[in-house]
Amino acid sequence: MNDMSLNVDKIKRFLPQDESDHYATDRPYSVKEIELILEKCDVRSRVIILLMASAGMRIGALPGLRVGDIKRMDEFGVYMIWVYNRSKADRYYTFCNPECASAIDTYLDYRRSFHEEIKDKSPLVREEFNIEDDLRVKYPRFLSQRMFCFIVEDVLKRAGVNQITAGNKRREVMRSHGFRKFFITQCDKAHMPFTVREFISGHRLPNQDASYILRTEEETLAEYVKAIPRLTINPTQRLRQENAQLRNKQNDYLAELGEFNKDFNEIKQWFGELKRGNQKELMNKFYTMTADKIQDEYYESEESKSK
Repeated sequence: MNDMSLNVDKIKRFLPQDESDHYATDRPYSVKEIELILEKCDVRSRVIILLMASAGMRIGALPGLRVGDIKRMDEFGVYMIWVYNRSKADRYYTFCNPECASAIDTYLDYRRSFHEEIKDKSPLVREEFNIEDDLRVKYPRFLSQRMFCFIVEDVLKRAGVNQITAGNKRREVMRSHGFRKFFITQCDKAHMPFTVREFISGHRLPNQDASYILRTEEETLAEYVKAIPRLTINPTQRLRQENAQLRNKQNDYLAELGEFNKDFNEIKQWFGELKRGNQKELMNKFYTMTADKIQDEYYESEESKSK
């Protein structure tokens, strides 16, 4: 009852601006680094890493994620993910690539193999369990954010990636946020529209964009699909995605070529009919139309001169 309420905004005005060398110099993870990290992951930690790298999710959004918050999009082999689904203010949706979707399916199948009944309210990423403890298997518990951080740190140590070196107090890459930076960077390189990139990253759109720029789920997914090859870590799967996109482009080109050939054949048929028709009558019509046009232009020029 007697707590003091401090005006943080006013206090910040009197603090000096941070101009140190380390300010905002951290970089995202590279594809090679994430590949090394995934090599040391088990089925559970693999899902955690790929959710942050391919869906751009904050690590703070993972603890409350449930199985019912994801929806399979079979056409592209991805999952649509509702983040902060129980919050009206912070709720938004994003997507994860086929590589992450496959990891999620493998993890859920692994849990089902021990007779866990996967429900919509079940945690997408659950605590570890003893297979001999039926109660712990059947009633999964959610992980805390601290536990997610511990899992990521453990995988980084085993992979030997992004460790604090001697004489430095900071990492070159932020431990969890570096995956989110990787996601946003790759979306930008794929030329994803700014509003789409900000939306699926969970950022609030500037000015009145959130009220005026309203895209459908299909339109947002279409933009995300373009970035899938850049967000795919496994080289084999990345080449497979790139080949799929090339095949789609080739099919589009063939469809356009078919339409062009159709139009060309129609024009060719029309010229054939002209040749077989009364050429003299067509020429007379042409000369008449031309003469009328020249006459109209002459009278317009004379009228302009008189004015």
